[in-house]
Amino acid sequence: TLTNGVCTVTDTLLVGSIPTGVLQQPLQQTRISPNPSTGIFTVNVPDQTNIQTSVFDALGKLVTTSSEIGTFNLDLSDVPVGIYTLRLDTESGSLTKKLVRE
Repeated sequence: TLTNGVCTVTDTLLVGSIPTGVLQQPLQQTRISPNPSTGIFTVNVPDQTNIQTSVFDALGKLVTTSSEIGTFNLDLSDVPVGIYTLRLDTESGSLTKKLVRE
């Protein structure tokens, strides 16, 4: 709005995460522990659904993939220390989480 030469902005900008698909409640409740880890992460997805996992390094290079169901261990003990991105894909949506390998 422009009044007497003064511009007033009245819109609101919301900043947050952008979903990569429609998430069902169980996928949103995914827990990863320990995080950070020295290499073995336990990924707990409450729903017993088929999960395609992908792990990417900080440059976006694919490190590993697997197919899992429910709770599973993710072994990154053979990759260098750093920050990685875990992507979980199911029929109902996708979820991305940060992993810290110490």
